[in-house]
Amino acid sequence: MKRINLAEPFEKISVALSSLPLTDSSLSPRRKEAFKQTKVTHLLREIYEAANGRQVATTIGLVAIAPAIAPYLKDKPFCVNTQADFFSQALARIADGIRNRPICHRARPTFNPSRSGLETSSSPKHEKRGLVTSSRA
Repeated sequence: MKRINLAEPFEKISVALSSLPLTDSSLSPRRKEAFKQTKVTHLLREIYEAANGRQVATTIGLVAIAPAIAPYLKDKPFCVNTQADFFSQALARIADGIRNRPICHRARPTFNPSRSGLETSSSPKHEKRGLVTSSRA
């Protein structure tokens, strides 16, 4: 059983994951060939970026260009026997994280019959920027 920790560098995780078999031996060799290692690396990159955010390599080092959308993936290492185990556990954590995420309140367009058109409930800073759609005269 291998421990895969998404808080470690991508290259180290990729080597650890590629050293595992794709699945247990019940899958036919022909199906294993169809699922190439490049697809595994691509899926791992997507999960890694969800956990750590997107980064770009520059001359001064890695620079973050997008925040992590699922940082909880690196809270606890994955203990897996196969690559399929890793992907199924990662997807289960993502689904669980989405279900437990708090719902944010957003400004919703409302129809006000006394005025002609839609309005949004927003703060004064939105009105200054011209982001409120109302028919104030």
